[in-house]
Amino acid sequence: MTGIDETLKVKIVNRQHVETKHDVRAEPNKSSIKYIVKGWMKWLKDNNIKKGDHFTFQYFPDIRALFLTDVFR
Repeated sequence: MTGIDETLKVKIVNRQHVETKHDVRAEPNKSSIKYIVKGWMKWLKDNNIKKGDHFTFQYFPDIRALFLTDVFR
């Protein structure tokens, strides 16, 4: 992301290989940048990810895709 006001599209692929597209926007957060993903809460619910779960993604920048790799309960 080159600018704070820029919104980009990203694909998120779950472990069942279902792909959804989301808008991602960068926002300043104290001394760093946080990323806001539109539809994130729905994605968590749809994928049965609960509060307290830990999960990892692998990002492929050439296709702008995040692949969910692990969920730890």
